[in-house]
Amino acid sequence: LIAGCLLLCLSGCELIGPKAVRAGRTDYNAAIKTTDIEQLLLNIVRLRFSDRPYFLEVASISATTEASAAFGRTEVKSAQGGISYIERPNILYLPLTGEQFVRQLLEPVDLETLVLLRNAGWEIDDILRVFAGRINAIPNAPTGSGSTPEGTPEYREFLEVVEAFDELEDNASLILAVSDASADELALSVLPHGRQMAEFRQLTDLLDLDPEADPYRVIQGVFTRAHSEIALTTRPIMSAMFYLGQGIEIPDEVRSSGVVNTGLADDEQGEPFDWSVVLDELFRVYSSREKPANAYAAVQYDDYWYYIDNADVDSKETLTMLSVVLTLKAGGVGSSGPVLTLPVGGS
Repeated sequence: LIAGCLLLCLSGCELIGPKAVRAGRTDYNAAIKTTDIEQLLLNIVRLRFSDRPYFLEVASISATTEASAAFGRTEVKSAQGGISYIERPNILYLPLTGEQFVRQLLEPVDLETLVLLRNAGWEIDDILRVFAGRINAIPNAPTGSGSTPEGTPEYREFLEVVEAFDELEDNASLILAVSDASADELALSVLPHGRQMAEFRQLTDLLDLDPEADPYRVIQGVFTRAHSEIALTTRPIMSAMFYLGQGIEIPDEVRSSGVVNTGLADDEQGEPFDWSVVLDELFRVYSSREKPANAYAAVQYDDYWYYIDNADVDSKETLTMLSVVLTLKAGGVGSSGPVLTLPVGGS
């Protein structure tokens, strides 16, 4: 009996490798994806509280697996035994620091990245609301792109512009691509059926464009030199994080303590401006004393939990979009800080 059990165990050990892959790969994948999103959310919360963001990248995961079997006889001559399975993960973390990484956070997002996001499926209005600071000098809540959101932001005219873009896109009227003339420029064409729409006429009025021009030349900058140009000022990743941080619900207790800059509106009451009207259907972070039960991502900062509700599809899409841009612009940056290797106990 013991010999048979040993043979069975040894034959089973040959399958431990494939079984370990099936059991572990998906779990590691899910854990890294979840913690990446949580880390990004935590850094948005940190910036909202004028705290320093910090990023750790999981550089590698290695794991060894071991199985063993032991059998014996007791004093009453009955057989006993057992099989043990041990997995020893070794996780390598790299702090993302140094000049190159900081530059990636502080440099404006390039126009080609915006095209990549649109081609990947994100809507043009969401892309522009997060990463555009101005379009033809029309501001997109510039006070929200920093740590001190003073006063009532200028944003209404900008929202009219991006809503017009959104209607044209929904009507399959827009073609946006990198220009043949220069990799630093975009070419925007509006198809004939889109030029008949009221939103196109509204767009040309707001941006002072020639309605007969085709295509429109999209450049990175503040001012245009012709009525066939659209000047787009893009935000850096850090500014986009500051901007989205205005959508965090600050508890009254925290607000009254003075540890966070809420800013004042330009009105007689002097009440803090409600940024939810700017970030409506784009990004919202709730707060709670207790860990939320139904959260897409939740992080603890001081005495509160800050989280995105799992049913809030708009906020989930926005956070994912920002995560993709962060990975695209800064994911390949090497670390100049200490490497942290974390051995995890066997199980």
